[in-house]
Amino acid sequence: MYKKYSNNTLKLFKTAIVIIAVLMSGNALSYDMTSSSTVVISARVEGGGTPPGGGGGSSGSIPTSINFSGIAYPFSKVYLLQDGKKITSVSTNSGSKFSLSVVNLSTNTYTFSIYADDGYNRKSSFFSFPLRIVSGSTINVSNILLSPTISIDKVKVKRGDNITISGKATPESEVKISVFGNQEYFYKTTPNIKGEYFYVLNTSSMESQKYQTQSNEVYKNQTSPYNSPLSFFVTNQNINKEEQLCLSIKADLNCDGYVNLIDFSIMAFWYERLNVPKQIDQNGDGVISLIDFSVLAFYWNG
Repeated sequence: MYKKYSNNTLKLFKTAIVIIAVLMSGNALSYDMTSSSTVVISARVEGGGTPPGGGGGSSGSIPTSINFSGIAYPFSKVYLLQDGKKITSVSTNSGSKFSLSVVNLSTNTYTFSIYADDGYNRKSSFFSFPLRIVSGSTINVSNILLSPTISIDKVKVKRGDNITISGKATPESEVKISVFGNQEYFYKTTPNIKGEYFYVLNTSSMESQKYQTQSNEVYKNQTSPYNSPLSFFVTNQNINKEEQLCLSIKADLNCDGYVNLIDFSIMAFWYERLNVPKQIDQNGDGVISLIDFSVLAFYWNG
């Protein structure tokens, strides 16, 4: 399997995604993410400091700062990390815009990362790059377009049945969904006013095998990176995502991470009853018996 990257991301890789801000005190650097294959830099004197080419300046000093701005999704949380540590966050409004700043940085090389959480514990991919900061400079990184978020409702889908792919993106964008295994399929959809997008994929024409899916978006002629891929199987049964989580610890019948008296009570309720749910029937014989209670006792961690 492989991971996809947008044209913008590949262009950034080709230019090493390293902006060396070796500026005289008081200058500013602007990096517009809508630029093509090269880093666009414009320097200007702001406030105090000495202008390029000599001459005087005001006696004031300019604090080192870096400003990030861009687009995520409505009413989402955007986080800024410095060298892997969260340092600040901001909430977007209905317009999906965000702006984050860091000030008073000393001369050094830092790695900054930005990602969004859409409110459903679904996260965008990381927008990350290193910057060398020189004390007294100002850096503006603008027009960042974060990737959509993505989720699936099944981890296994019976061939011929549907799997729903959903997430959040920028309203008025076009979301492109890639599904790939031995073959690759592309689908397009449009988010609603809240940024929510949905695509119901029928698997009738798909082979029984493992697939991965991921999405990106095009907004005002700008293409976002892809998000991290999710895996699912086209097979002979349906297993919902929540059900798979529930089965991550055998005999954890209420999916709380523990096997204890609560799980014992659930199993006891189904003792000698018909139509036992498969996640409760530990040995798959269709009934709850001492064998099932023995399995529960083995995994007891309550």
